[in-house]
Amino acid sequence: MANHISKIRVHALDSLGTGDEEKFAFKFLMPLVCFLLLTTAFPLVFSFWVTLNDVPFSLQAAGWQFVGVSNFQDALSLGSTWHALYLSLYYAVTVTVLTLLISMAGALLLNESFAGNRLLLLFSILPMGLSTYATAILWRYIYSES
Repeated sequence: MANHISKIRVHALDSLGTGDEEKFAFKFLMPLVCFLLLTTAFPLVFSFWVTLNDVPFSLQAAGWQFVGVSNFQDALSLGSTWHALYLSLYYAVTVTVLTLLISMAGALLLNESFAGNRLLLLFSILPMGLSTYATAILWRYIYSES
C-alpha cells in the first residue's frame, strides 16, 4: 500500500514540469487578474488622470481642461495642505506607537503567570471567537424595546 502511494506521488511530481499545469493555472487565474486590474489599476490610473485636469463639479467631459501639474503646485503652495499633512503624519505615528505599546504590554501581561491569567486570556480571545451573527443577535436583544 505504501509503495503504491509513493508511486502516485512520484508520478504527480514528474508531471509538474510539463507546462500543462502552468497553462491551466494561467487560464484559471486570468479572470481574477482581469478583475483585480479593473477594480484597482483602472481607478488608480483614472484618479491620477483626473488630478492632471481641471474638472468641473458636474464631471461633464466637455468641461475638462488639461492643466498638468499645476493642481499639485496650487495644493503644495497652500498652508492648509502642509497643516493637513502634518496632522495626518502626527496621527499615524501617535496611533502606531500607542497601539504597539498597548499591544506589547498586553502580550507581556498575558505571558506572565498570576491568579486570573486564564480568565484574562479568555476575555481577550473571546471576541475573536464569537461569530458576527451571534454578536449581532446579542446587540439586537440588548437594544430591543420589549
